[in-house]
Amino acid sequence: MSTEIITSRAITRVQLCTVGMDVFVRKGFGCTTVEDICERAGCLADDFYDHFASTEELFLALFDTRLTANCERISELLLRLGTEQLTADRMITALLHAKNADDERAWYLVSMEFSLHAIRHPEFAERLALRDAQARDHMVSVLRRVIDRPDAELHRLARMLIVILEGAPAQSLVEPHLVPPTSLEHELLPIVLGYYGVS
Repeated sequence: MSTEIITSRAITRVQLCTVGMDVFVRKGFGCTTVEDICERAGCLADDFYDHFASTEELFLALFDTRLTANCERISELLLRLGTEQLTADRMITALLHAKNADDERAWYLVSMEFSLHAIRHPEFAERLALRDAQARDHMVSVLRRVIDRPDAELHRLARMLIVILEGAPAQSLVEPHLVPPTSLEHELLPIVLGYYGVS
């Protein structure tokens, strides 16, 4: 296979991911078909299936890309703090800064809808759970370098941090006038971090 063909396929995959995300946000994950994505991308169904077996596969590719980017940002920001500079305020700032605020609403809409889809379809729930576990494992590997606690405790802490970081935005998106963005995170994260000795 020539380099030209490989490059073309790589670009098409990126384009499909970008277009797929746009269509998911506009129509909803459950209502989006392969045909919808192909029409928006200006390609044939065969082009889609060259890269993805289904819309679920496309979403998981989006998830993997976002997971990698978030993990890299969290690692960079938390490890930059170091143990001597670690305070709850600094850690919270790092965690919230690691999130991409520009597309927070769009990603929240799509990821929550896919989570519901996965709950209804166990085969996808297993694959989503595996990726969630990878996110927790990565966070634990970073926490281990800045917080002196047993691994079992760090795993619980990682899960609680993710629950807050993923759950709190729903309140702000539904009632932004009552719950300004990141206000709940700033209220809840110090409680959890304080329990694990970060104050």
